[in-house]
Amino acid sequence: MLVIKLHRVGVRRKTFYRIVVVDKKVKKGGKNLDILGFWQPSKDYKKIDTTKVKSWQAQGAKLSKGVTALISQLHK
Repeated sequence: MLVIKLHRVGVRRKTFYRIVVVDKKVKKGGKNLDILGFWQPSKDYKKIDTTKVKSWQAQGAKLSKGVTALISQLHK
């Protein structure tokens, strides 16, 4: 099962998240299948490739709660 979720990359107090597609069966920290965007909460800067998100959803990928919230904020 494929999941589109947030993957933390930054250092302490300077968080940075990538929005990635991973296989849910693979261990944490496993290889990402694709990078769809990023979110930097300290500057409230986010960039998401919605065409890639839709194409992965068409292949059966599910959105996590955090990514769903980010996409809904993007469309407001």
